[in-house]
Amino acid sequence: MLMIRENDLETVLANRRNFIGIAPRLESALTIITGVFYVASAVVMEDLWWKIPMYVLGAIVTIYGIAGVIRKPYTTKQLFKEIAGMNAIASSIIAITEPGISDSNKYLVYWDTKWKCWFFPNRRSTPSVPDDERDLRNYLHAEFKVPQDDCTLEYKTDGESTKYSTEHDEMRYYDYRIYRGVVSALPDSWSVDGPFDVGGHRCKWMTIDEMLADEETDRINHDVIVLVRDNA
Repeated sequence: MLMIRENDLETVLANRRNFIGIAPRLESALTIITGVFYVASAVVMEDLWWKIPMYVLGAIVTIYGIAGVIRKPYTTKQLFKEIAGMNAIASSIIAITEPGISDSNKYLVYWDTKWKCWFFPNRRSTPSVPDDERDLRNYLHAEFKVPQDDCTLEYKTDGESTKYSTEHDEMRYYDYRIYRGVVSALPDSWSVDGPFDVGGHRCKWMTIDEMLADEETDRINHDVIVLVRDNA
């Protein structure tokens, strides 16, 4: 299922409407005919001041038309690929503070080996918020060993962003759903005294300022960090 912003779809369809089908070939053929007409007109002209510019103009128009004819046509498959590239990725972000510390300003982050930076725990969103919260608890339990009976999620805000994906080598569109996560007791596999490994993830606690000060994390994930800072 693709999730595409209406304005983005309208823009790409408007920009490509003249590039699909037989119309572009006909336009190129008419351009060639026009160029040939200019050249023929130049042949019968006696005034060099008009003759030479007309030859040049005719040659340019003709070459442009020929290029349009031999150019690989824009296909519906290309159009679909372009539209699919605008797919908005719905992602739920969980900002979990240190367990047992009511005024903690540190959040759980893990090292993402594909993006090469620190991320909040996250997964693809489920459309319904109640279903999303259920799936997020399952995700946190499976990936970070968070007990399902000791995890409170509070929906905070939505956000959106367009940024370059280093993992996929392309621009991507993101719709974010931000949650604040509370775990009352420190899970056995967690530590508050430095980096720790859990569920195959390298984790640690970072403040918002530390995330923003980390050059690569800030460059890639600045939009999410600011959303958490201002809302969670």
